[in-house]
This record gives sequence, structure tokens and C-alpha cells, in this order.
Amino acid sequence: MGTTLFFVVVAGIVAMVGYRHLSSRYGSREAADAWSKIADEFGLDLQLPSMAAEWSMRGEVGGVPIEVKTVTRRVGKSRVRYTQVEAGGGRLGQGVVLCSEGVWQGLRKAFKGEDIQLRDPEFDNAVCVSGREVAAVAMLNDMARRRVIGLVNLGAQVREGSIAYEERGVMADQYRIHNLLKAMLSAAPPLQMEMTELPTKLAENGLRDPNEDVRVRNMSLLVRHYPGRGETREACLKALGDVSVRVRLVAASALPEEGFSIIKTIAEAEIEDSEVRADAIAAITEFGVERARPTLAQTLRSRQETVRRATISAIGKLRDEHFVESLCKLTKAGTEKTLVALTKTFATLGDGRAEPALVGMLTDPSVEVKKAAAHALGSLGSVHSMQHLLPFTKGLLDESGLKSVAKIALAKIQTRIGDSGDGRLSIVEHEVREGALSLVAESGQLGLVEESAEVRQSEEEEEEAT
Repeated sequence: MGTTLFFVVVAGIVAMVGYRHLSSRYGSREAADAWSKIADEFGLDLQLPSMAAEWSMRGEVGGVPIEVKTVTRRVGKSRVRYTQVEAGGGRLGQGVVLCSEGVWQGLRKAFKGEDIQLRDPEFDNAVCVSGREVAAVAMLNDMARRRVIGLVNLGAQVREGSIAYEERGVMADQYRIHNLLKAMLSAAPPLQMEMTELPTKLAENGLRDPNEDVRVRNMSLLVRHYPGRGETREACLKALGDVSVRVRLVAASALPEEGFSIIKTIAEAEIEDSEVRADAIAAITEFGVERARPTLAQTLRSRQETVRRATISAIGKLRDEHFVESLCKLTKAGTEKTLVALTKTFATLGDGRAEPALVGMLTDPSVEVKKAAAHALGSLGSVHSMQHLLPFTKGLLDESGLKSVAKIALAKIQTRIGDSGDGRLSIVEHEVREGALSLVAESGQLGLVEESAEVRQSEEEEEEAT
């Protein structure tokens, strides 16, 4: 019984080894046949020295270098063979890396912000782009994007100037190798680009890409990185006729004379896209107070909250005190964002006519509005504002930060008013009782305290922000 069992085990081992040997030889022959047919089809130089040595086939197809080879690497205690397919010979991409938008790439994008967006949803969802932003946007026109999507779906990627693919084992499927090489050869030409071509490529994409968002993306980079160049001006002049109002706006912003009427029309037009109107309002400030004022007077009365808020910010940027009384009327209603924008513009203008409106905003239900109003009063408020700010300095807790803002505003008003005089109040930080009135040493007058370190720090932060 024991002898019989021994022979059965030995026979099984021999059969298994023989099966693996035959499978290996059959698989190698199948792979060799596939590689030979691929080499004949694409005109590649095939090297199959032996079943144990590394295989390769190389050549150039349509000016694109191609290489298919095997490499063996140690994995743990074993040696594993891989097939690598490359196209481009290091001439592609200009430092741009393109790969599948997988889980790990998504994590890298989330934590490092390394995914450049082309604003083509289909492409951005499928492909992770990193490297030089201008080169990536210029290189990836509509045709290139479609072909790169096909590449990454096959498992390939663009890195170190080549299109690369790798899989474990020796590829033996002739049709898979054929499809992979065809996809690489199709994608390679659009990815071949010299750095000197960047402005030309951006201009072409900005004028011709079928995706409006991609056209805006290209035109924006063109006017930002290549202002004053001939191709930039020519592209912007042509883009003034684009069907997209956003493309026209980007182009117009780069044309000091021809662009003004376009920007003015967009800003004043009652269109649904309030964001593009807001962008136009920001752009028109570049033409100066006198040219922008008629448009700002109109947009300040717009029914769209976003447009009014953009106008308020534009008035602050231009420091146009002409609008102070109109702005004061807007403090009686509006969203929190708009009211905060008003306080910032009032602070920038520094016009005392806004003081009553800001004092009224101290009663707004929003803590953020109260804080913003108190901060602005620190820049333009008078002694009258101090009695309204004083109540906010009371109490032990300051969870919202309003108490601190009010105290700084009070101290800034004191500092701005200057030396104490007859009948002027002062709010000081007393060891026992915060916010107490102080008496000037001479003649028992109510006086003003010296500028505190907290105020100086606040003013320094404002100067840095400005």
C-alpha cells in the first residue's frame, strides 16, 4: 500500500512538471509568433535570441520611435519577467505627466494639488495631469485629449517624454499589442511640441477648441503669460467675435483700446450669467475712474446681487468717493456677503459720510457684519462711533472675536484723532475694569490713550494685506 502511494505521488509530480514545461514552451512559441507578426506589420527590428534571454523589437514608425521589450526583475525571492512598450523616445510632453485618474492619483491630487484641470469634464475625470501647466494646456488640444483618454484606458501613461506601458509576463496576444501600438502612434504627434510653440498653441486652442471652457482656459493663459506679443494680440482680436461671452471678455481685457466697448457692453448687459458680468466689472476698473464710473453707476442698481457686490468692490479699488452716498443706501438691505463688501469699501474710501451707515450696521443680526462694520469704523469713525463700539468690549468671553475687533477699532479711533483735547473721551484697557474712561493728568480732562501694540500690529497686518 505504501509503495503504491509513493509511485502515485511521484507520477503526479512528473505530470505537473511536464505540463508546466509544455505550457511554457507553447506559451513562448505563441508569444514569439505574435511578436514576429507585429514586427512584420510595423517594420520593426525583432530580436529573439533565446527563450531565456530578453526579447525586443525596435524601429521608427511615422517618425515616432517604438520599442517593445522584456525585462526581468527580482520580486521577493523570484525573478519575474515583464513586457514594456514605449513610444516617443523621450521627445514628448515637455515635462508633462499623464496617467489614469485612479484612486492613488486622486489622493495625490487631494493632498498635493498636483492635478492640472483642462476644464473638459470627460478628460479631467479620466486623466491625471501634472507638470508644467502652460505646456499641458497648450499641448492637449481636443484631438490630443481624446487620444490620451484612449491611452490611459489601455493602461498606458506619458512620462519622461515617452508613452509607456508595462505588464507582467510576456505579451502573447497579437491584437492587444497591435491596438496598444496603434493608440501610441496616434497619440504621439499631438504630444510633440517645442517650448517655442507654446503661445501659438495656446492661441490655436483658444480660437478653435470646441469646448468653451477650454477656450477660456487657453486664452487666459495666453494673455497672462505672453502679453504684448504679436500672436497674442492677433488671437485676441479674432476672439472678439467668439460666440462665447466669456472668451470675448478674456480677449477684450488684453486690448486696451478695442476691448473697452466689449467689456462695457458685457458689464451693463442684463444677462443671466452674473459671474461673467462681475468679471467684466472687475476688468473695467483697469480703464480708470472716469471711463468706468458711468458703467459702475448702472451696475450698482442691478437686480443681481453678484453684480452689485462686484460693483461695490470695484468702487473701492478705484477709491471713487463719488459713490459714498449711494453705497450708504445699500446698507439697509442685502446679504451678509454684500454688507461685508460695503464695509471693506467704506474702510478703503475712508470717507466720514459713511460713519452713520456703519454705526447702523452694528445692529445687524450677523456677527460677521458687526465685526466688519466695527473694523471699518476703526478707519473712519469719530468720537461719535466710540459710544456705539464700547458695549461690544464688555464681558469676559470673546468667542466670535467681536470684542477684540471693537477694542482695536476704539484704540485706532483714539490714535487717529490725536492728542486729547477738551471734551474728548478715551477708552483704555485698565487692569481692573476694561473699557474704562480715562482722565488726563492735567486739569482733570478726559483724554486719549497712546497707540497700543495691538493697534500697531493690526495696522501692520492691514498694510501687508493691501
